[in-house]
Amino acid sequence: MTIQAQKRAAVVTTFVVIAVTVSVIVVGKIVVPQSIEAAFPSGPSAPAPARPAYGSIYHLEDPDPNIRSLTIQSLAKLNPGNPHVFRQIAALLKNDADANVRLEVAVLLATSQQFTGLLPNLTAALSDENTQVRHQVMIAISKYGPDAESAVSALQTIADDQTEDEDTRKLATVTIELIQTKTEHGPGL
Repeated sequence: MTIQAQKRAAVVTTFVVIAVTVSVIVVGKIVVPQSIEAAFPSGPSAPAPARPAYGSIYHLEDPDPNIRSLTIQSLAKLNPGNPHVFRQIAALLKNDADANVRLEVAVLLATSQQFTGLLPNLTAALSDENTQVRHQVMIAISKYGPDAESAVSALQTIADDQTEDEDTRKLATVTIELIQTKTEHGPGL
């Protein structure tokens, strides 16, 4: 065996020892790659690096809107029934300067089953400059049914505003009807 081959074997052995040690510490079991290429993939077929999960409420204040969006997604998945977390997320509807972050929050709240204490934030967001945000907020408000009576005034203003597009006015009208009508299927769209 040449000196070059011995050095390569030593590097490979060192790598395997490190990989086994790390996998035992992190994963709790031994994971041995089948080859060096499997351990260090490269080129166009290499998997994208894993995106970290932003599971801390403090990341909602990050200056990067992409980090805030990832945090919203992570927090919602990690804390699906936590009203405190959802109130923190809902606060971004009025506090976040980025329309895409506000839209992310509005979509989350429109598709969520978490309602506790969110109606004031949703009602305030009816005046958002972004039409898509307002649409998602109306869908979220409709889920409150009769409990969202306090939002009817703001919704009626939107429904009567001729400068609003027709779809927005119609959605406001439908949302009002859903709030004011109890159906046998429960509140919401």
